[in-house]
Amino acid sequence: MTVPRCKHFDICGSAAYQRVGDDDFCALHVPPKAQKANASLRPAFEQYVQRGGCDFRWMYLPATAGVSFERQTFAQHVDFTGASIQSVGLANSRLLGGLTVDTDANTVDLFQAVVEGPVLVKTPRPISVRLARGEFGERVEVQAGGMLSLDISYATIAGFASFVAPRMEGLNAAAVVCKAGLKLEGLIAGWSLADITVHRLFDLRSCIFAGGIVSLDSLTGDADLDLRGAAFSAAFSLRTSAIRRLYIARTRFGGECDVRAPLGGRPIAVIAEDTRPTFLSETRLTNVDLAACLIVGNPIGRLHLSDAIWPTWQRRRVLYDEIKLRRHADAAPLRSVEEAYQALKKMYQDKGDHSHAGDFHYGEMEMRRHDRSNWRSLACWEFPYWFLSGYGTRPAWSLAWLCFLTFVSACFYYWLGDHSFGEALRFSVAVATLQKRDDPSGGWVKVLQMIASAVVLALFILAVRMRVKR
Repeated sequence: MTVPRCKHFDICGSAAYQRVGDDDFCALHVPPKAQKANASLRPAFEQYVQRGGCDFRWMYLPATAGVSFERQTFAQHVDFTGASIQSVGLANSRLLGGLTVDTDANTVDLFQAVVEGPVLVKTPRPISVRLARGEFGERVEVQAGGMLSLDISYATIAGFASFVAPRMEGLNAAAVVCKAGLKLEGLIAGWSLADITVHRLFDLRSCIFAGGIVSLDSLTGDADLDLRGAAFSAAFSLRTSAIRRLYIARTRFGGECDVRAPLGGRPIAVIAEDTRPTFLSETRLTNVDLAACLIVGNPIGRLHLSDAIWPTWQRRRVLYDEIKLRRHADAAPLRSVEEAYQALKKMYQDKGDHSHAGDFHYGEMEMRRHDRSNWRSLACWEFPYWFLSGYGTRPAWSLAWLCFLTFVSACFYYWLGDHSFGEALRFSVAVATLQKRDDPSGGWVKVLQMIASAVVLALFILAVRMRVKR
């Protein structure tokens, strides 16, 4: 007579224990509605684990059965997919092949566990996950459809760690070490991020930190920090040398923001290439690289900059907003960029940094000139100001125009008079330097040269003065 097999024989390798409807089930797989006797469940579970069983898919393991996974060693991948179990307790266990929990469990406990394979926890419900002081050799991924209570303090994770939920409460990531990156996503209420170590990527995209100060000053490692789309209701502080690049496109800083790399160390590259961040309060940026960061649209008066590196355009420091404006017609309005340059010019003038102030003055005048139609940009007074002296910042331009004007005037004096070219040139130089001499040609050339030379000479002196200040 053939002994009936369990419907999930390929998992448990057991004979049938009870028939439910048209299917046969072993003691471990009897559905909850069949009201399994716990007295049969525990011996069957212990026997299955002693045989080296690691596959718990579709098993019914109620808390009243008294089964325990703690302090066990599992040689293969442990899988709880579809299992009816409230708590997956694997504290102090060793899992050589990894773990999958794709079920409605409300607790996963891997406290001080050693897991050499990947870990996947997926549930549509709220769940509490504890990985504290555990060691994980590959990636760790947790996806919750409800609230996630997460404790990864003092854990070491060799692979990429990802924790996604609509809401996280009681997040404890103190002293965690993530060697291949860390991702958090969701509304986070209550957190501890002290002394964490992250390498490669720290991904906080779209996170909403509600109600408290977010400080990453004790962060160590060497990573990129991605805050794109994140929101901070209170202060944010990042004063560390552990971050290479900081992505802040669409980021909203509701409180004070302090981003600072150690002076003399590697600057933090602050990046917002597509959409500017929003600073609603005082913002301090120290030893940062703003070569690819949009800032126009924020009150420049709230920005406190120190050792900031700006992008360059035609050998002058500029806002990245201007570079994007020159490449894309849908960038920030010219008037807004002009006002930003004006505020930055004043900021650097107050610091006594006339080199930066001169470049931002140039940018301010450029935006003002181009804020007109094509023909009006050539007919305004800013055009000759730019053409003759680079808005008072290019003394070489003025000197070149002064020499050209002097030479052309000398040619006129030579053609109109009866003197040698040398005498005409000496006379032209005297007129250009505003010296009184008899006019050998007796015409309007001298009058026009005197007016033009006075203007160009004044621009030259102004440009030299600004260059000396710089």
